[in-house]
Amino acid sequence: LDQNLKNNSAISLINTNVTRFGKNYNADVGGFVFNLNNKKNSYGITGYGFMSNLIYPDKKNISGYTYEVGGGKNLGNFTWNIYQDFASSNYNPNDLGILNNPNYFDHNINLQYFNYKPTKYFTQWGIYSSIYYSRRYQPWAYQALNGNIGTNFRFKNFWFYNFNIQLQASGHDFYEPHMAGKFYNTPGSVGFNTSVNTNRAKRLSGGFFLLARTITNNHNAFGNYNELFYSLRINDKLAFGQDISYNPQHHFLGHYTNDGSGNSVFSLYNRNTIENIFNLKYTFNNTMGLTLRLRHYWSKRNNFTFYNLQDNGSLAERHPAGYDSRTDENFNTVNTDMIYTWVFSPGSLLSVAYKNSSLKDDNLANRDYFDNLTTTFKSSLNNNFSVKILYYIDYQNLRKKGKKIS
Repeated sequence: LDQNLKNNSAISLINTNVTRFGKNYNADVGGFVFNLNNKKNSYGITGYGFMSNLIYPDKKNISGYTYEVGGGKNLGNFTWNIYQDFASSNYNPNDLGILNNPNYFDHNINLQYFNYKPTKYFTQWGIYSSIYYSRRYQPWAYQALNGNIGTNFRFKNFWFYNFNIQLQASGHDFYEPHMAGKFYNTPGSVGFNTSVNTNRAKRLSGGFFLLARTITNNHNAFGNYNELFYSLRINDKLAFGQDISYNPQHHFLGHYTNDGSGNSVFSLYNRNTIENIFNLKYTFNNTMGLTLRLRHYWSKRNNFTFYNLQDNGSLAERHPAGYDSRTDENFNTVNTDMIYTWVFSPGSLLSVAYKNSSLKDDNLANRDYFDNLTTTFKSSLNNNFSVKILYYIDYQNLRKKGKKIS
């Protein structure tokens, strides 16, 4: 339920419910979202609050809650906002949503200065920065601190350029060990990224994104992320594009397994990940269209040295390791998504979707890209066909018609 208010403000009530009609548990999440602005829309506050309940037939129910509250200046060249986020350890919306790691108490500060007055070379330019600080709620403990500063420009030809520097302090990761009561001392890192986008209004557009990061883990760790993308519009009905990314990571440290003897086992590894996405879109008319998305994701991990996680969050090398090259990982998945959509009335939608996927997960991390792609295509397919109808009911119109009838 959503209600618009003055000054572009709004408040909404939301509820999700899963009822299983059996001996298993039921789940309910309910709460509200709000957005309140002053008359000039120069300042505003936003936030939400939700409570989750897992209702069991044979034991005590489990309840949790979360909230976010923030606000700031939204008008002018200089803008800012501050946010606080909280989720209790028992907050769980995952029966009809997703939240991987609750139990946090986070703060964000964002500062921006943008000049929207065109100059000789730019239509706009600006600088921005942010600081993020996170703590675990129960038991109370420091988790992470990081910040970044960047700048971007939009040129007279509508090309866009961005540059950003990130600094991350050392911290404590309570989830990477995959074992309750343990934590990992995450190392600090320094990174930068840059990106370029051409004029998206052109028939052919594209760009790239580059990120490089060094990590102070005493193993000369280094990683980068490289992305190249384009879009080509053949005519007013047909367009296609592609997005290819390559993400190598050298001498990273991370969880590998739990050995069954109370040890969380980490490894020093190299990982290479490639993702290739092809999109095609055909528009029949202004209410009907067809989209096709093909995706291949390949990630391989070669492990070198193995460690036991210590109680103080540090790592100690295993002797003997107990693992060898057979512990390498090679993961592939290929997805096809084809969706037909029809907006049959304002706010109402019919969608028909066909999806299939194949997955290959083994330890043969010495294969090249095309060997992996071919092997994955030969794996068994998981096919899915679905139909969805969304129908918009205008309560105000129904009320008006009811008055006329009476």
